[in-house]
Amino acid sequence: MFRMDPRVQGVTPELLELYQEISPSTIGHVTDFGFLNGLQPLFRPIRLLGNALTVRIPHLDSTAIRHALEMAEPGDVLVIDMSGDDQRACWGEFRTYAALAKGVAGVIVSGCAADVRVITGLGFPVYSKGISALTTRSLNLEGKLTWQ
Repeated sequence: MFRMDPRVQGVTPELLELYQEISPSTIGHVTDFGFLNGLQPLFRPIRLLGNALTVRIPHLDSTAIRHALEMAEPGDVLVIDMSGDDQRACWGEFRTYAALAKGVAGVIVSGCAADVRVITGLGFPVYSKGISALTTRSLNLEGKLTWQ
């Protein structure tokens, strides 16, 4: 079953302007939550700032990412929770093209990415825990989308 929460526009233009020049480590000095350990950008420099659309996929089934890309608006950041799967890539070349067409600001994956050469060549910002040629599948079983 898919669960899709209604959109929440948590980031205002004023907040975006305020955070534009702040370093993530500065934010880390004043908070103890909100960061994933082990994330690395596919290339440097990367800066992501925008409304977060969190996608939770159950290990192998990445259908919810397709739904997220359909719902995303320009400037959104997709944050993909892979339910602990750090072996498979749920993000790659074709999803990058779809995200660019929608104006998505970038992607954060608590797992792996694929097609790094193409993504890097396109200059699309992706943070992930690693790189893998083993990928997820669109099985149309379940997933969850939440706006933050």
